[in-house]
Amino acid sequence: MGNKVTPVGFRIGFTKEWKSCWWAKDGLYRTLFLEGYKIKRIIKEELDVFNIEDVLIERALEIINIFIYCPDPGIVIGKDGERINELDSLLNSIFKKKMRINVCKVHNKNLSAPSIMAFIRDKIDERVSYKRAVKQAMNVAMESHAEGIKVIISGRIGGAEIARSEKFTQGKIPAHTLRANIDFCSGVVETVYGTLGLKVWVYKGEVYKNSQPLLTIPQEPTRKNEKKNVREKYYPKR
Repeated sequence: MGNKVTPVGFRIGFTKEWKSCWWAKDGLYRTLFLEGYKIKRIIKEELDVFNIEDVLIERALEIINIFIYCPDPGIVIGKDGERINELDSLLNSIFKKKMRINVCKVHNKNLSAPSIMAFIRDKIDERVSYKRAVKQAMNVAMESHAEGIKVIISGRIGGAEIARSEKFTQGKIPAHTLRANIDFCSGVVETVYGTLGLKVWVYKGEVYKNSQPLLTIPQEPTRKNEKKNVREKYYPKR
């Protein structure tokens, strides 16, 4: 299952949180869902050159809180908040709702899948060999203490006549382990000989929350497991 679905969606409720937080009455879910999708698309189109990591949406009673995660908040905000004010005006004119935009900093962009994908995309746009671009990005991630990274690139790689896929891996990527903290991103790279698909997995280690199993009821010792408690076996104390 871990190799067939997005690692982020696979772990929601265990080690990942929802990227949109709101509640809708009957008949409004479709409208609000489509509105959130359009908001994220507009933000990423307007601020694509600044390597936007993620966009989170929280809906209150009369206001929509938008959180934009990026490695360089100052560039996104602009001088005296000029760029972010233009974005706020654009969103208000389209959706006619009050919005509050918050720009948050990503502290270690070398461990972020969107940043790694943007690095590879920029190198390919500069006509750097795709193998060299991917290996440079993987080496930087491993030097930043990532436990594993995997990159898959598909399409007419290097201008070849027949499309193919190539996979590059370093370290380990436990796709089926729910407590594994895996960052995932997918996108496209536009080249003169066609569009290339790009997927990036980054494994940052296992997540433990107060040494308790996530979404699991602690088991009481019984005759079958009093010598080897299941909870202590799979969730050891730190």
